[in-house]
Amino acid sequence: DTPVRISNEARAALRHSLGVGPQQRLLLGLGRFHPNKGWADLLEAFAGLPENQRAGLVLVMVGAGPLEAQLKTHARALGIEQQTRWPGWQLDPAPWYQSCDVFVCASRHEPLGNVVLEAWANRALLVSTRAEGPLELVRDGVNGLLANVADPASMQQALQRALGLDIPTRAAMLDAGMSLVQAEFSEEAIVRQYLDFYTRLLSNKQG
Repeated sequence: DTPVRISNEARAALRHSLGVGPQQRLLLGLGRFHPNKGWADLLEAFAGLPENQRAGLVLVMVGAGPLEAQLKTHARALGIEQQTRWPGWQLDPAPWYQSCDVFVCASRHEPLGNVVLEAWANRALLVSTRAEGPLELVRDGVNGLLANVADPASMQQALQRALGLDIPTRAAMLDAGMSLVQAEFSEEAIVRQYLDFYTRLLSNKQG
């Protein structure tokens, strides 16, 4: 279902709670801290951004899992500890998607890409790797931006592209992502597909 939009005040409050200033931009990673999710690649891509550009950014890592301590150590070693936030696991991801400037799916293995659909449903600008699931959903430059799997340099370039988008191009990508969710993955669309499938089965049985 399309999530309820949070208010501008709620969005500002969440960002403020993370120490994100009004002139800063928030990059979001969200999910379980597991090797399949490519978290280290995201940290390295963020660290590789030009220093003058990175100064205006905050990377928020929402989630929990077995790699948490290791990832925090890696962020410290990369020199990005002060620009990285770790708010833990969140039961409702919608406010986080809606409060970010760019959502990043850095997965090395992602069979479907639920986070991609969630990001689009929340109108979050998407940067994703070319993992199996996202590659079936994302059209590079149309409804998101793609980077190579397990390639921090490629991810860095995709992040720079996302941060450099003009307002009309960004809006068009958000609209394209939302349109795909509504057309193919909404409750109405899924129910319709199941009913069509059952109708065909019934027709074949009667035949």
